[in-house]
Amino acid sequence: MTWSYNEQWLVSGDHDGFIKYWQPNMNNVHMYQAHKDEPIRGLSFAPTDIKLVSASDDGTARIWDFARCTEERALKGHGSEVRCVKWHPTKGLVVTGSRDSQQPVKMWDPKSGQCLATLQDHKSSVLAVEWNKNGHWLLTASRDHLIKLYDIRMMKEMRTFRGHKKEVTAVAWHPIHEGLFVSGGGDGSLAYWLVDNEKEVGLLEHAHDQAVWALEFHPLGHVLASGSNDNNTKFWARNRPGDTQEDIFGLVSFAVVAALDKESKSAASQAMAAVHAAQQAKEDEENKDGLAGIGAKRTLIKQPPAKKAQRQFERMWNVSKPSGGEDGHYGGGGMEEDEMPRRTKGSLLGIPPSALPPPSMPPPIISPGGRLQWPPNMAPPILPPPHIMSGPPPPRIYPQKDESWKTPRPSEVP
Repeated sequence: MTWSYNEQWLVSGDHDGFIKYWQPNMNNVHMYQAHKDEPIRGLSFAPTDIKLVSASDDGTARIWDFARCTEERALKGHGSEVRCVKWHPTKGLVVTGSRDSQQPVKMWDPKSGQCLATLQDHKSSVLAVEWNKNGHWLLTASRDHLIKLYDIRMMKEMRTFRGHKKEVTAVAWHPIHEGLFVSGGGDGSLAYWLVDNEKEVGLLEHAHDQAVWALEFHPLGHVLASGSNDNNTKFWARNRPGDTQEDIFGLVSFAVVAALDKESKSAASQAMAAVHAAQQAKEDEENKDGLAGIGAKRTLIKQPPAKKAQRQFERMWNVSKPSGGEDGHYGGGGMEEDEMPRRTKGSLLGIPPSALPPPSMPPPIISPGGRLQWPPNMAPPILPPPHIMSGPPPPRIYPQKDESWKTPRPSEVP
């Protein structure tokens, strides 16, 4: 599948040879059969989005009018399946890669349908082709484990990149850095390359469990998406500033990571042995101290159960110290703390049933004078005697007398 340059259409091809048009909201607008009963292996838009090219296992690549969905040209010349196709980003030029080892890469004129050039440097089938954004460089990835870079201005091979242990199945140029590209292998590996270096600048051997079939950069170039035959899509980013190369998600081979893991495990085992020896020495010292005390044993304080602890807390809460003055005494008296009377606070669980009056007891009668009178057939409850406080009694405060009558009136002043 591929997006149009105006980002308004998504085009996909299936194994039955059908091409489908999709809108960004995933609405399937139209479909038609482009290659009869053969899978479609590649799709690419023209720079103007007016034309579309498709590649199939029937050995042909076909030019289509996007709006009318009609075939305009059939590019025939490969002796086997056409595995990939790309339209030049600025010109009327189409490149195809085939399983045909004799003619693996061909360039076509989409208007006339004629073959312009054939590149025969690969010794096996070509699985991916990709134009650089500048339009001058062409990358080809093959089953012979090689990636080749061509400059179409000279129609010459510039460099061959070796590093993959199996076939190279996908390539993608970085959208910002012109000389940087990434490749995916049939063994699930990912490699980063610079056009000036024949050796990869970064390699992740086990990025996927199976072959990598698709690679695509974010338009800003900071995230790489990879799709694999292991049914996983993964997103890759650069190491953060300060991260070391030992980061397992960075661009470092798993052999180096395994060696580092082995060294870290040996260091960890040595540290654990030292800690164990220190603990053993501490226990020996404690045993010696116990022998000096002739059979001294450690006393373990048992904690009460949860419910018992709750009851103890409630008892301690209900029987608590009273609040007093500065010295903690009642009324500033000279009683000691142990001799002070204790007041009972309200329980957290409410008023106990023993403190409630029986339901058969009638309420008292309030006399006109404000005193409580109990019914004649019932004796008043016996109240505990008041507690006699020690120390001098508090001073009484008497109301002041009204002596205003002694002040002479103004009429009586001579």
